[in-house]
Amino acid sequence: MGVSTVKAKDALERANIQLIDEGAVRWPLTELLKWLNDGLRQIAILKPTAVAKPVVIPLAAGARQEIPSNATQLLSVVRNVQDAASNPPIGLAGIITVEKADMDASTPGWSDTGVWPGRKQVVHVMHDGAAPRIFWVWPPNNGTGRVEAMLAVVPNDVPQPNAYNDLAAYSTDLDLDPVYLNALVEWILHKAYQKDEQMAGNAARADRHLALFAESLGIRAQQEAARPPKPGMEGA
Repeated sequence: MGVSTVKAKDALERANIQLIDEGAVRWPLTELLKWLNDGLRQIAILKPTAVAKPVVIPLAAGARQEIPSNATQLLSVVRNVQDAASNPPIGLAGIITVEKADMDASTPGWSDTGVWPGRKQVVHVMHDGAAPRIFWVWPPNNGTGRVEAMLAVVPNDVPQPNAYNDLAAYSTDLDLDPVYLNALVEWILHKAYQKDEQMAGNAARADRHLALFAESLGIRAQQEAARPPKPGMEGA
């Protein structure tokens, strides 16, 4: 069974139906598209797992590592991989996440390449939620290693099609887990009613759809936004 995808037109159509705006006159599709793209980024901030992707990261020499520029947060480091060419990548040894304080106590000088010469494969990884783009590996890497990690990736904006008045033309796949389609629709509706909040009832409608947006993301959204990987859960 293939990976399920959701297209921009799926969200735009649902929003247009609820707005009861036949022909997209009051709220043009081009306007709804801007709010769709805003919604993708908002979901990525509040619910990083909604935009999670497995990514092979080539490691730099040393202990300190950084995730690619198109990602916002490290969610977990899973395993060493043989190379980046294979799809899916060929896995090697699993990797265990540990607390930096435990590593400092058990393995003094763990980041010192003079004490621990660089190796290709990683045994342990450390990550601090206060610096979501940075992680540390042990042993320090020799610059030839690769690891497979789960990253929260910045969603790509959906481009405006040439036939911008044709709903069917908005056929771009969204960088979003399909389970969060309803949340995205609620965000679009929130912004649509917010635009006309001076009209009777629209301010309340905008607030209601914002509440439904937050509810659709679940009560764990704020926790996930700053949560580091849990030690001992990777590499299984």
